[in-house]
Amino acid sequence: MLQTADGRCGRFFTPTSAPFMHAAASARRDFGYTSSMFGIRVLIFLLGIGLVVWILIRLAKGPGLAKKPQKKVGDMVRCSHCGVYVPRGEAVQDGDRYFCCREHRDTDR
Repeated sequence: MLQTADGRCGRFFTPTSAPFMHAAASARRDFGYTSSMFGIRVLIFLLGIGLVVWILIRLAKGPGLAKKPQKKVGDMVRCSHCGVYVPRGEAVQDGDRYFCCREHRDTDR
């Protein structure tokens, strides 16, 4: 038969009845928290560290919208037939007038 730390004789020896476990349990009681509270405190501590790391990464990257290059379209001209604005490079020119497509140029002649 095995004897537990509290002097009881029992058939089964559990890890919580080991003498070194009682010392750890009494140390936890000295600090004023139980094992379930210890787990919660560790979880909160790890979440806090994760939050700080996440904030530092976001600050290091900077604002995402300000760094994106804006697309340069160039000069826009208005179609003389329908009034739609198209880039000057894509417009069909007839003299000093611009059109959005050949059909509009042909119907407006």
